[in-house]
Order: sequence, then structure tokens, then C-alpha cells
Amino acid sequence: IISYVVDVFSEKVEVQKDFIKLALYVTMFPQLIAGPIVRYKDVNKEIAKRNIKLSDVETGIKRFIIGFFKKVWYGQFFQYLICLDGCNMLCFADLL
Repeated sequence: IISYVVDVFSEKVEVQKDFIKLALYVTMFPQLIAGPIVRYKDVNKEIAKRNIKLSDVETGIKRFIIGFFKKVWYGQFFQYLICLDGCNMLCFADLL
């Protein structure tokens, strides 16, 4: 959000009047700090020309659900392998 304030203060971009678009930029924060520092003026161009289609939302929901179930299934599977009965290994599930 500091990059937004700096860009607005230095008059490189106008104040974002649409709260949803500003919130979208703020929620991208973990992605923004993972790579090189990205200025708001660069991201603002991408947010402004963003198109949302129902088919894209449907695809995103399907990917989320499939990924969630894969994570749960693999988690249960590997927990079973690690915590076999009669095994002398520490069962991490018992720590919870």
C-alpha cells in the first residue's frame, strides 16, 4: 500500500475511487512482495483492463475445489503412512 501512497503523492496516478479495485491491489500484497517491487501505476493498468467472465469464475471455483480435495486426500494418505500402528515414529497428529 506504500507504493500506492507514493504514486498518488508524486501524482503518477490518480486516486483510486473504486474501493474494489484498491482492495484487489491490497489483497495481491503477498504476491507483490514475493518478486521484485511492483509499483501501483504498473498494476493499476492491469486492474483497469481486467475482464471477469462467468466461465473464468466457474473454472477458478473448480480448480479451487479440486485442489482442496487433493490436499485433504494426500494429507490423510501421508498421515496414514507416517502414523502406522506399531511404528516407533512420532505421530505428528498426536501433537495437535
